[in-house]
Amino acid sequence: SSTVTHQAAYLFGKYSKEIAKGYLEHATKYILFFSIALTLLWIFLVPFLPKFFQIDSTLPFILFTPIWVIGLLSANYSGYLKGILSFGVIGVMAVTEAFAKLAVAWFLVNTGYQNLVVITIPLSVLISLAVGWIFIRKTRSEPIAIEESKFNKPFFTASSLNGISAIALFGADIILAKHFLSPYEAGQYSILSLI
Repeated sequence: SSTVTHQAAYLFGKYSKEIAKGYLEHATKYILFFSIALTLLWIFLVPFLPKFFQIDSTLPFILFTPIWVIGLLSANYSGYLKGILSFGVIGVMAVTEAFAKLAVAWFLVNTGYQNLVVITIPLSVLISLAVGWIFIRKTRSEPIAIEESKFNKPFFTASSLNGISAIALFGADIILAKHFLSPYEAGQYSILSLI
């Protein structure tokens, strides 16, 4: 997302919104390939994940699988929108995602399908992605020069290290708690961590 924001902002400032959208379309091809590779890796790991997280079923991991494609596409779109300074649309996407997550979780719990509540994450991100797509599709795209479409590997590396370090700081302890503690204790730890 940060890399797409960086390049889209550069192209928007130097050329136009249409050229920046051309970059978005160019980057989407690579992001789709990368997200499919991550999805296949996730599918390979699904049989091993229930044991690590002390869960009896693979169903939550299977239901979570689409997040790799949907999440990376959503990050791509939001990166483009940030790059062209469409912060209102970003806000609408964020609010839509939060309300969709709440609505889907409420529906599943109240209809007796609380064991499927993990699907709220991919569904809410998909709804947010659809909102972003609605705004993005209105802009026509123009082809970009080959030198402008090059992927900024140094920026991506620095941005990725920043993101990975944030995940390690804020999320790794919860994953380890779920691995080492009982489900009840891990839930308590997650709530305390959130607070």
